[in-house]
Amino acid sequence: MRNISVNDITESIKEMCIEANHFLSDDMKKVLDIVVTLCTLGAAVFLALMIGPQFLKLQGGAKALGQKEFAEAEGSYISYEAAYPVASWVEEYYSGDPDRVRETGYVVYDEGRQEFIYVVVSDRDNRDFSSLMRDLHMVSEMRDDDDMTPVPVKGTLKALEESDVKQILRALEESETVSLYGGFQEGDEYFETYYGDKYGRVMLKMCQELKQGGQSDWYVLENKKIDGMELYEIWIAFLAMALSFLIFISRVVILLKGDKKKAQKELPESADKLERLLEAQRGWLTEWCGYCQNRGRKQIYITVIGSVVILGAIGLWVNPDLQRTLTFHIPLGLLFGETIAVLFWLAQRGRSTPDKLMKKMRKNLDKAFPSSGERDRFAEDILAAGPEWDFQERKKESMIHGTVGSRYWVFFFGTSMVTVVDSDRVGEMEAEHITGQIRSGKARVGYEYFVVRFFDRNSDPKKTWDKEISFETEDGRGDFMILARRRRGDEIKMR
Repeated sequence: MRNISVNDITESIKEMCIEANHFLSDDMKKVLDIVVTLCTLGAAVFLALMIGPQFLKLQGGAKALGQKEFAEAEGSYISYEAAYPVASWVEEYYSGDPDRVRETGYVVYDEGRQEFIYVVVSDRDNRDFSSLMRDLHMVSEMRDDDDMTPVPVKGTLKALEESDVKQILRALEESETVSLYGGFQEGDEYFETYYGDKYGRVMLKMCQELKQGGQSDWYVLENKKIDGMELYEIWIAFLAMALSFLIFISRVVILLKGDKKKAQKELPESADKLERLLEAQRGWLTEWCGYCQNRGRKQIYITVIGSVVILGAIGLWVNPDLQRTLTFHIPLGLLFGETIAVLFWLAQRGRSTPDKLMKKMRKNLDKAFPSSGERDRFAEDILAAGPEWDFQERKKESMIHGTVGSRYWVFFFGTSMVTVVDSDRVGEMEAEHITGQIRSGKARVGYEYFVVRFFDRNSDPKKTWDKEISFETEDGRGDFMILARRRRGDEIKMR
């Protein structure tokens, strides 16, 4: 009977799935790149159509209404000074908190046009309106000491639907301010108490207008909104559009330049032996960098798509308003996902290039061998070994490529780290299988790795090791151990 580890099989299948993109044909990769590029253009065009008019109005600035009639300014982004709010009601509560007001609507009387306009303000701007309406409810003498400055409002002027007009008329009927001023007649005892100043006289004119009959056309002005969109929503959508377009341009440039794989350099005769050794590593470094870049692309695609889907779903769940989801939540998800993707791509591009990795490896080897003579002896030994003395372990997150020379054993890591073991100084080696668990939040995560430790022959063997190399698989460590035994036989003891 033979025992088969199902976990090992599952892990192998998972690795194959992870690496599938790495083995796509060049034509398939090119088609995928073209599709993604067109998607970024599509996102930019979609957002431009959705928020382009609003953004242009925002950039043009609000135009003062001046002497224009409301009908003339319909659809324009205007600034207006509201002086006589006479009725109000709650326009919208915060989602999930029915006791907290998000927006309040005010019916404002316009003295010059002798008409009403409906103004909607957020809870942040509600204080000025409520204070002004409270002052209008006071007697004229008390108003003298209060600030009755009109409240400036900016937004897009729109015509109201008939259902909204009915709500406004109902609010006017229930308004305490309208009831107060409409209850007095000229000659009454308290008539001058309320109508004795200019504000009172405007209220008198308003009441007379109401008695004569209502107005035919009603308009709404939502403060700090352009065509129903908050100013910050317009900026978020614009930034998402701009970033999508920049990504599109960058991808077009990359596609036009093509994927030029850098062949091994023809080094000049003046190049030292260490430089020649590092250049010999370009083959596996290029393959590893390509693998990392392909994995990075998948993570980028998942990040962008996931951000858009999650924030879009949250938007529909919090407020089932498709228009707001399309103009705010989806652009926000796109902006967040693309920002993370760009930062990740820039960070990965800086790491996953053979030349940059080789440059860092050179610095590490210069530290390990301060003198040029030592560096040359090390490089000669590794170059003379030949490919039959190479070993390699590549996993999803790590890469080790090494060579067992006659004296020096070198371990190149995909992170650009380099470890060199001088086998002439090694007295003992130790192999150990390490397993355990660590706590990650409320869960416990298991870990497993296989180490090789090297003990200096001139140091106390009871003390700690001189160097340690960790492999993720037993086979990876086994390949190295076989080559090490072939090189040194029984000269180095195993613990």
